[in-house]
Amino acid sequence: MISAKPKMANDRQVESILKTSMHPYLESFYDWVLMPTQLKVAFCWFVVLTGSFIHDFLPLPQCYFSNKENIFNVYFVKFGWGWTQLLLIPFISLTSSVHVCHMLRHLSRMAVATCGWYFWVNLFVYIEEKTGYCEGEETLISKRSCYQEGFYWNGFDISGHCFLLIYSVLVIKEELPPKIYWSSRISTFEQTSPEDINAFQHKNIALVTPFVEVLSFFAGLLSILWEFMLVCSTIYFHTVYQKVLGALIAMFTWYITYRVWYHHDLSPGRPWVRKSTFGRFSQMTSSQLGELEGNGQSPPRAHKLQVTILASEWGSDKGGVSTFTREFAIQLAKFPEVKVSLFVPQCSEENKRTALRRNIEIVKAKRRPGYDELDWLSFPPNQQEIDVVFGQGVKLGHQAQVIRESRGCKWLKVVHTDPEELAMYKSYQNPISSGEKKHETEVELCAMADLIFGVGPKLYESFRGYLRPYKKSNAILDITPGVFDEFLNIEHVKEDGKQCKVLVFGRGDAEDFELKGFDIAGKAVSKVQDAHLTFVGAPEGKLEEIAERFRRCGVPASRLTVRSFVQDRERLKQLFCEMDLVLMPSRSEGFGLTGLEALSAGLPMLVSRNSGFGEALSKVPFGESCLIGSEDYNEWAKEIKKVWKRDRRMRLQEAEKLRTSYSEKYNWTTQCSDLVFQLISIFNGK
Repeated sequence: MISAKPKMANDRQVESILKTSMHPYLESFYDWVLMPTQLKVAFCWFVVLTGSFIHDFLPLPQCYFSNKENIFNVYFVKFGWGWTQLLLIPFISLTSSVHVCHMLRHLSRMAVATCGWYFWVNLFVYIEEKTGYCEGEETLISKRSCYQEGFYWNGFDISGHCFLLIYSVLVIKEELPPKIYWSSRISTFEQTSPEDINAFQHKNIALVTPFVEVLSFFAGLLSILWEFMLVCSTIYFHTVYQKVLGALIAMFTWYITYRVWYHHDLSPGRPWVRKSTFGRFSQMTSSQLGELEGNGQSPPRAHKLQVTILASEWGSDKGGVSTFTREFAIQLAKFPEVKVSLFVPQCSEENKRTALRRNIEIVKAKRRPGYDELDWLSFPPNQQEIDVVFGQGVKLGHQAQVIRESRGCKWLKVVHTDPEELAMYKSYQNPISSGEKKHETEVELCAMADLIFGVGPKLYESFRGYLRPYKKSNAILDITPGVFDEFLNIEHVKEDGKQCKVLVFGRGDAEDFELKGFDIAGKAVSKVQDAHLTFVGAPEGKLEEIAERFRRCGVPASRLTVRSFVQDRERLKQLFCEMDLVLMPSRSEGFGLTGLEALSAGLPMLVSRNSGFGEALSKVPFGESCLIGSEDYNEWAKEIKKVWKRDRRMRLQEAEKLRTSYSEKYNWTTQCSDLVFQLISIFNGK
């Protein structure tokens, strides 16, 4: 489950800080062990070919590792497959029992791997026996008798070391990723009540975790040892043909199982993935299948879950909802179980090509005179397959009810805002009355949907309460956005300038000026003499009006810059590089993607506690240090001064630690993996 009834977890601040301090080293360790599969394969080939070249043309002097009797060869490599199984079998048992509850099925992968290992090793011995002869005494026709008489058997000896070491490294690489998602899994269980999940999972999660940590760590060490011994083996032993053939067989065995067979329903399945329940084929009993075959019918094939997301655009021109939609679609499209389409009123060919590179198909709606542009989304093309439709808010959500009725698909409702709460801070005419109507519509749409998720903990908790009268409080999930990968590689200068460059950005519409707390930011910066405020987000043609608003807040023109909304993501990266501090002083905010973008860029920030992003930060180490629970601009000014007094290098290091701890707790991959399972389940009526 992605989320369930939340409750306060025990205080683990000291433990979390300790883990965070060690995280850079462990992260580097696991980054190496679990590097992308293509790179791992390339590394193995590099070692085999380079080691063979050194062995044949640049032979190294003999050393401890060139002796077959070295301790690593005698006690580890000789029993290599046993060591690998000794760590992976309990690791798979524990992780599969807690997450997927198909322990034996997932353990069967080790049985398959052992069969493969046994078959090839014995075949290698057979080939060497059949292709060889005894040097010095050709009358001896078996390898064993040859060696017993003190002679040497000369046959084609396919490198069992290359096969074993490479195969073990690749199997460990495939089986170990559950460790990466484990911290997010723990967070989910801490927020889940026992009645909502398997009793074994709930009671034993705390007991299992230390064993998972230890087993994964030693399995990683074992993988590195195997790689080191592969280097030694290729440099000192066997011919290039024997080593290359051993490597080819290892990679073939890995590929045909983990990359081909395990992707099918009739297989042990992939690590960390539940048995697919998607598609009618996977739901049928053997008797039902037999009945179909008896009638001369073929069982229907399982197919990818066809997910259509209703959106206003591919880019970010229209603000936070568009930004979230694009990133969410990108993350969801990484899973082979789903095919993601974005249904939009308008798009360019360049946008289509960009999305396609992310495995996302953009479908352009047909123009329908007399309808508002967004209502075109109520009529998807007839040829577009839809299993699940994602509707967002009211503007991009009401169309989903029409699509569900016309296509018989499932409907997932995404909640981005709480209209009633926001209305209290709006400045247009009758905002509270308008907010009440929007709230009623939002809740009614949620009640009609098959599944709902709130963007972040604040909206999740609010709408869980609103949906109680409809008996749907357990049908809402919490998905808290993870960091934006596109901002992770920004390099900041390490030296301070003369002024503290403060950034406030977002949509600067007049009705949202107070809601977003821009006046708080302006008044706070006016109190800090060496601070310069840059506001980015003024509507087209409104720059002068926004600048005047900030001047009325006390910000002198000499310390104020107002710019238009930044639509280009590369330009936003450049903007982050210019700044020292980002403010998100919203009086109320459903989530607050601007703050998350700043965090992703590794910038120091101050965030309103009354926001979904603020609530998310409060649950991670170092998060409390950047939260402000007051609308008093003097408090904000005081915190700005505190930040500015610290050395810039220290500020950036603290921001990096916060980003790391946030990304550990709120992981896109884990949350989307669980969501995919939920979608498959509701599609199959489970």
